[in-house]
Amino acid sequence: MGSGSSPRFDEIPRIAEPQPSPVESGSAPEDCPDTLENVELEEVERCQFFEQHGIPPNGTDVLVSGELEEGRIACKSAGSGETIGYLPVEHSKLFRCFTAISYGGEVVNSAAEPIARVWVDLRQ
Repeated sequence: MGSGSSPRFDEIPRIAEPQPSPVESGSAPEDCPDTLENVELEEVERCQFFEQHGIPPNGTDVLVSGELEEGRIACKSAGSGETIGYLPVEHSKLFRCFTAISYGGEVVNSAAEPIARVWVDLRQ
């Protein structure tokens, strides 16, 4: 940028020439993390898996859905396909990563009291 706090006109990106998104080009965004560790899932008690089976045991294989479910990024049981919980909203910025790359992992911790809670480790 220029010496002031505002960019010079020639430094402002052109909007008229959009670049293909990583999904369109078939490659993943460069800023996708290799792993996400100890992620606490949200809304566990409202999800299919909890309603049918209760809390998933440690070691349960999971995968991240590449499609939004009710506007949220779902973490599902790899075995049954049922939603276990949703990634925290702070991870929504990574949605493009989840559509371009398969993320899987496992349940690393869970608790039933006072509310159902599940933590997962995820990796590409």
